[in-house]
This record gives sequence, C-alpha cells and structure tokens, in this order.
Amino acid sequence: MARWKFIQCFNGERPTIELEIYNVLLEQLKKEFIIDTGFDGSILVDNETYKFFKTGEVPEEYWHKYKTLNGVMVMRTAKAFIKLFNNMVEVDVITPRDFEGKNLVGLKLLNMLRLFIDGVEKRTCIVELE
Repeated sequence: MARWKFIQCFNGERPTIELEIYNVLLEQLKKEFIIDTGFDGSILVDNETYKFFKTGEVPEEYWHKYKTLNGVMVMRTAKAFIKLFNNMVEVDVITPRDFEGKNLVGLKLLNMLRLFIDGVEKRTCIVELE
C-alpha cells in the first residue's frame, strides 16, 4: 500500500498553497494562492503583484485571452519560474489588463502537483509517494 509524505501544509478557510515564484531576473517572491480548479491557467495575480513579474512580460500579441460570460478577457502575460521539489519550472503569470485580479493557482499548475485537500481540518498539503 502506498504511503504519502506530507511536504507542506497550509491552513485556512479556502484551500491554498504557498509557492516560491521567480521572475526572469531570478528574484524570489513567496506568496499564498487560492486553489481554483475552474481556472485553466497556471498563476493569476493581482495587478500589484504582477509588477514584480513585468520584466518578463511577453509582447501583447502573445497575451492570454479567456472567453467569459461577459466577453473576451485579455490578460497581461509574463514568463516566470516556480520551484517544485527542487526543480525550476517555467510558468506564465497573468493579470487582467482591464481590472484588478486575484491570486489564484489554476489547473495548468495543479496538474503538476499531488495535493491532499482536507475540508474537515481545513488544510491543504502538497504530498509525494514515499
């Protein structure tokens, strides 16, 4: 039977994880993100946090666009890196062009992790097989 090793655990009302994110200059930012399985992208940040990643912003023609009930939402997009189990992985960090964003981690990144979400104890843990 497989056993799981709990790497990091986070407590709170919503399932969250803390990530070490690096901009293209390899400057580090640690931040807690709400887990959002309804968001297809990697990392969504508010406009203020996005300033940290602006040095890695891609040209506007490569910005992500999402269809919503209210129309197409254009997202400023920057290249960044996250540290996952001592490996650096390239990700896109996005923020809405036309309004304030939130700090979310979406399916594109979640699909790289093994997560244990315990709703009763209100904790989220990154785990790996022992």
